[in-house]
Amino acid sequence: MIVLYARVSGHDQKEDLQRQVQQLEQWALVARTGQLTLTLTDSGSGLDTERKNLQGLLALVQDYQVAEVVVTFSDRLTRFGLSYLRSLFSGLEQLTKSLNSAILSSTLMHRCMHPIAPCA
Repeated sequence: MIVLYARVSGHDQKEDLQRQVQQLEQWALVARTGQLTLTLTDSGSGLDTERKNLQGLLALVQDYQVAEVVVTFSDRLTRFGLSYLRSLFSGLEQLTKSLNSAILSSTLMHRCMHPIAPCA
């Protein structure tokens, strides 16, 4: 399963959250046509490690249910500690990518060696 993850810092940023979700879902329609996707969203600080859907994502990863995690920017996943998530995901052979920067981490680098252009 491909997890599309979007996050904003506060509830007053719903439009930005909708933009992120739209960008991720459009990317998935084009780049991962026909593959199972799950969209997870959170409203809360990138410093908060207890965000409900971040914890849900981590549980899915630990259950080997996630093949790929996609975010619009890496700071949507976390503000600090990205290296811990890289280690977790690569140890479980997960592929994590950001639409607006290069791939964050992967033991499956042969699957995608180039940055993904943002869907505009």
